[in-house]
Amino acid sequence: SGASELTDALWQAIAEVATLRAAAVGPRGSAALQDAIRQQLAAFDITRTGFLDPSTFSKAMRSYSPALPDPVVEVLRGQVCQADGKVQIDQLVTKILQPPEPPAPRASPAPPKPPSEAGGPLWSALRRIRPALHERSLRLPTVFQRWLPAGSTRLSKETLGLGVAGLVGSELSEAQLQALFAAMSKHPDLGTSLEDFLAAFGAASGVGFEVFARELLGRTGRSLLRRAKGSLSGAFHTLDLTGEGEVRIAGFRAALLQFGDLNLSDEQVNATWELAKTIGGYRDDFMDFASFKKIFAAGSVEMSPT
Repeated sequence: SGASELTDALWQAIAEVATLRAAAVGPRGSAALQDAIRQQLAAFDITRTGFLDPSTFSKAMRSYSPALPDPVVEVLRGQVCQADGKVQIDQLVTKILQPPEPPAPRASPAPPKPPSEAGGPLWSALRRIRPALHERSLRLPTVFQRWLPAGSTRLSKETLGLGVAGLVGSELSEAQLQALFAAMSKHPDLGTSLEDFLAAFGAASGVGFEVFARELLGRTGRSLLRRAKGSLSGAFHTLDLTGEGEVRIAGFRAALLQFGDLNLSDEQVNATWELAKTIGGYRDDFMDFASFKKIFAAGSVEMSPT
């Protein structure tokens, strides 16, 4: 069921954080790792009884995932507690380190794809151009200068079209090129200045930006996982700049700029952070591992129809 899948994902997220804190003392099934996690949980067993009551269980779970709401904590406790409501620490260690059961095979329809023109032809063009710039490590002022005709300070519609075609490998549609040129030309008869060229790439709201930002999170997630050799906990540790088991906006910004789009403005980074908060389900100024997993586990972000 959906609830079962959710709790399984939460136990897995808790296991990832607990293992990360154990500083790789041994593989998942090892006695050394079990002892390390038992010591983590025993820190909440003030009376040294080997059990956690509802209050100390809640504190223990939130030490791994601070944003867990009370009803979710109760569901988790209900899966491991005894008749008196207490949770035996040894049994909890076993539950945390229990490998997930493989999901039952089921047919599922392919996720809906966003319309290619989401946000109109302008964003359709920008969503082709921006990844190509990042892949070639090209900043916007540099590419503007490269596309300028000799002796000119402005781009015409024709020279803009030629430059983009050389960058992305094919011509934009007429509607895309017209929308792009219109967005960056206050005076079309004079052409596009550097200032107007940069401004056209600066939008940070609307349906077009949201689709772009979701694709950006997907590219960033795939690159993070490749760099961490497929390890979610390794990717999370890379962005946890403070070492406190959480990713704040500074680590998030660094990941976006390094792995997603080097031309992002601060406003666009902040808007993407807010979108990630919605996807990950966190409200504070940091994401814990459970939220990180929701955003980056698949290495891409599923699109919503617009």
